[in-house]
Amino acid sequence: MLGSEYLDLAVALAFVYMLFSLLCTSASEGISQLLSLRAKNLRAGVESLLQDEKLVDAFYRHPLVRSLGHPASKVPKPSYIPSRTFAIALIDCLRSAVAEESGGKSGSLENPREILEKLPEGGLKRSLLTMVDSTEQKIEETYHHLESWFDSTMDRASGWYKRKSQIIVLVIGVGIVCGANLDTLELIEGFWRSSALRDSVVAAAEKATVSGAALSDGSVQDLSALSNSLDLPLGWPSLQELRNLTWGQKAQKVVGLILSALAISLGAPFWFDLLNRLIRLRGSGKAETTRASPRMRPETAKADSLP
Repeated sequence: MLGSEYLDLAVALAFVYMLFSLLCTSASEGISQLLSLRAKNLRAGVESLLQDEKLVDAFYRHPLVRSLGHPASKVPKPSYIPSRTFAIALIDCLRSAVAEESGGKSGSLENPREILEKLPEGGLKRSLLTMVDSTEQKIEETYHHLESWFDSTMDRASGWYKRKSQIIVLVIGVGIVCGANLDTLELIEGFWRSSALRDSVVAAAEKATVSGAALSDGSVQDLSALSNSLDLPLGWPSLQELRNLTWGQKAQKVVGLILSALAISLGAPFWFDLLNRLIRLRGSGKAETTRASPRMRPETAKADSLP
């Protein structure tokens, strides 16, 4: 077994980074729900598909789509739309639009091309006709192509959302790092000088590898309480002490804060996986390799595959 001070130091740092990454994730999720970022991102994806604001509004008013939003909301804002629901609702909206334009004659559902031919000229009509022409013009095949079209666009929309989320997490991370004075260089020095502090954090890390699921689902208050219980070298000194710092010490402080912000922006799953490997390497943790990484709450589990 390898139990050197250097490995213990790495375990302690990885655990602290994981802990604060979880705080960032919790705060980011709260902001996402407050601002309905997923719902807005989903609508942006639908708008990029349909390219017609009037049709988009009609689509979102469709009963199948409205049922996916919050029942108490006047304007439905679903954060997830199944591809099959998209296909059925879109075809129905197109039939209604055609019927409105042609005085009640919407065309046969069994012949989707008859419906699409009556649409106004534009990118949407060309895209849909291209899909229909690649099939035998059967409605089921048309649904299948619409589902694939929707899924491919939602994959791109997921990328949009991930980039936005990364920016939010980074901003929150900077705020948490600066607010708590989470200085990586000071942490290293504190863990190196105090074996008692290092051992207490390592013990908490070992416990976290066993009950990681419970930790990942913890609230911000629970995570903050755990951080406080470890007696980490956090918090800012007095203003006078800050003024007495030399320029070299101030530069070192800035470097330490930047390192911490970049570290926790990597995310809790990264640090949890690394922590498990370090614990196994240290020889005092479980040797299991199938442990799950920390993840967001169930309602955010679609974030990687959905907008």
